[in-house]
Amino acid sequence: MLNLRKDKESERIEALKHRLYTRDGERSPLRRSSLSPKENGSTIDRSDDKAGWGDLNHRGRSLHRSWLTVFLIIAIIFFLIAVGFAGYTLYRGGNVISPANVELLLDGPKTVKAGELLNFQVFVANKNTTSLNSADLIVEFAPGTRSALDVTKELTRTRIPLETIKPWATVSQTIKAFVFGEKDVEQTIKVSIEYRIADSNAIFDKVGLFHYQISSSPVTLNLTLPPEINSGQSITLDLELMSTSDTPLRDLVVTASYPPGFSFTSATPPPAISTNIWRLGDIPVGAHPRIKISGKLEGQDDDPKSFRFATGMESVKTEGEIAVNYGEIFKVVTIKRPFVALNVAVNGDGLAQEYVTSSSQPVRVDITWVNNLPTEVTDGELTVTLAGLALDQRSVAASDGFYQSATNQILWRQGTLPALSRLAPADRGQVSFNFSALPLIRGDRSVIARPTIDLIVSFRGRRVTADSASETIETTVKKQMKVNSVFQLASKGVYHDGPFTNRGPLPPRVGQETTYTISWSVVNSSNEVGDAMVRAILPAYVKWLGAVSPDSEKVTFDDTRGEVSWDLGVVDAGRGVTSAAREVAFQIAFLPSISQVGETPVLITTPTLAGTDSFTRQTLTNIKRSVDTQITDDSRYQTSDGTVAQ
Repeated sequence: MLNLRKDKESERIEALKHRLYTRDGERSPLRRSSLSPKENGSTIDRSDDKAGWGDLNHRGRSLHRSWLTVFLIIAIIFFLIAVGFAGYTLYRGGNVISPANVELLLDGPKTVKAGELLNFQVFVANKNTTSLNSADLIVEFAPGTRSALDVTKELTRTRIPLETIKPWATVSQTIKAFVFGEKDVEQTIKVSIEYRIADSNAIFDKVGLFHYQISSSPVTLNLTLPPEINSGQSITLDLELMSTSDTPLRDLVVTASYPPGFSFTSATPPPAISTNIWRLGDIPVGAHPRIKISGKLEGQDDDPKSFRFATGMESVKTEGEIAVNYGEIFKVVTIKRPFVALNVAVNGDGLAQEYVTSSSQPVRVDITWVNNLPTEVTDGELTVTLAGLALDQRSVAASDGFYQSATNQILWRQGTLPALSRLAPADRGQVSFNFSALPLIRGDRSVIARPTIDLIVSFRGRRVTADSASETIETTVKKQMKVNSVFQLASKGVYHDGPFTNRGPLPPRVGQETTYTISWSVVNSSNEVGDAMVRAILPAYVKWLGAVSPDSEKVTFDDTRGEVSWDLGVVDAGRGVTSAAREVAFQIAFLPSISQVGETPVLITTPTLAGTDSFTRQTLTNIKRSVDTQITDDSRYQTSDGTVAQ
């Protein structure tokens, strides 16, 4: 019985599936299950199957058409709003402006010579329907630019008022300036237009850039130096600057970069800062200043050493720094190891290239050599050439060598020095000679100006090359000696002579004041001496009276230290020889004490003269003995006048 029910239920389900999934099958009406609930006691009425499905499809199509209608209405409304906004914008467009409709055109030469007047045009076009109010043109120039009205004035930024630019109007401005810079370097000028519009406080702008290139430098640099040099040898750098600008160059500065191993000795003109910065100031059109630098270069064999010089306008912010580069030059020197190395030591110093001596002072020179070749050197010959007006030929003396005064040469050959006949690899040798400088003040009262003695030491020999050929080799070393000026002080005390009238007893007596005149005189022979000063101390028992003659000389007294100072400043060469000596006199008073009876007390202690020789750059000093009451330089002095009496 149970199985029968199950079979019937299965048949019903299969029949239902057939009606649902069969297209062509006849749809049977759905019947309510006997188990369906009833609402409010009433039975829910159902239509037949076909009527139910048709009504459902109809409602779906109606709903789809409703949404299309709503979307179409919304689109029409949005279109009408857009049209209205566009019309409003066109109608009220007089107060709307677009920066894209402001055009800034820059027109000028693409290349210009340094120092030449740059002339370029600026065009501003207003393609808006409203005016540009309070328009200003702002031009920012490249570094180094100078005013077209005054080349001495630097031009960094300028503002040009354009007032109002009407709709669809174009205005133009011509910009002029002198430009400077390094050759082949692009420069940029920034141009801006600032403006306002009606009923607005906002500032709008448009920016443009004008590019140009410097076609030629305002300064041409030429550096002369040897391509090769022996390690430890002196070297001279000759830098020449040539102005190619059509206008004067202002605030020109030159900087040098030296390689490692270079020792600066001197330069003409001397550097303004350290050893590598020169201020040349304003350079006229066509001028060609020169800088000569001397030094010594050391390094390893085949070691390249580079020297770099740059020139331009000096920075106003950083001292000695180049703000606008006008050009630079770069050269290389190669260190070569000499086949036979020479070392020349003057008074024991073999490193310096320049030495200083004094008149009549003996000088000893030691020359050593070494064969750096892996092969033998034969037929060696050593020559020293002496030159200079300050050389005292009679003082030259050489061991194992011959001095020929006619040629001013000392010669060593293998005949007198057998060691020169053959130099094996690493062989060394040494010779010496002596000389001195002449007195700088001649018998005819003339002087030797800027006295020097030059030494040129040369070694010549022969070596056998790889192809068995004989080759002459040579090594040369140069040295120079500068001679200090004769810078001397004369100091004396007098009573009856001089520009002042002295009073008091002579000989001086205890408790009574006696006045004296102290006279100083300075002589200078060959070189200008700067920062010259004479100083001396007055003892406690001597009083400064303040009388000085001539009153144009700067003589002062420090009462705290008891020091008298005479500031001479610069003393010209030839003072006291070819022209009058520098002289000064001042008056002092001496009040003897009973403890000084029978003595000759000091009136002024060890006057000392000091100054800097501008040629040798040496500090020169001359110390004189103290002046006491034995004033032997007085024209009427008697022996008894110097001893203090009771």
